[in-house]
Amino acid sequence: MSSRTKCGATCSAHCPALPQELQLPASPCPEHLVTNSVPSDLQTNEIYTLILSTEAEISDLDAKIVNLQRALDRLKLKRAGLTDFVKSHRGVVSTIRRLPSELLAEIFSHSLDASDSFHSPEALLHVVSVCKRWRTIALASPVLWRRIRYDYPSHRFATPTVRSCGTLHQVGSRYYWIHIQPLQFPTCGPITH
Repeated sequence: MSSRTKCGATCSAHCPALPQELQLPASPCPEHLVTNSVPSDLQTNEIYTLILSTEAEISDLDAKIVNLQRALDRLKLKRAGLTDFVKSHRGVVSTIRRLPSELLAEIFSHSLDASDSFHSPEALLHVVSVCKRWRTIALASPVLWRRIRYDYPSHRFATPTVRSCGTLHQVGSRYYWIHIQPLQFPTCGPITH
């Protein structure tokens, strides 16, 4: 029995044969597929029988596809769970968890200093929001809290001469420099209240 191939020919020289379970049934009247001739009564009965058995096979295949799709969905769900498991456990053994607290505090200080000479509350908030350990380290590191910048809208103050101010504050035995600077808004005209 020859198998139909990609090229449409019935050859085995350059096209591989389909596996047995993928082969289509042989037509009882292949000559009628390419012409308008009328099949005989015997051929008509064979064609109807073949159509019914093929439709039954299609129904079986549909049921198998549904079952395989459910199995595939379950496998995808399990894979996603396993991927999350691996990802979370890689975090547990990551190198950053083993860094000493003093080194992390130094890293925090350098990263904040690189962005501005005064630490913005937003930058500090990012550091303390990562995890409990980082929060504890950041809150216990006075170097991070020595210089805090607070930007305020300049139009809220009646005195237009207020531009910026800095104050040295002592808390316990430590000194902290607090710098307050107005936000710069583009001026489009007078501000009305």
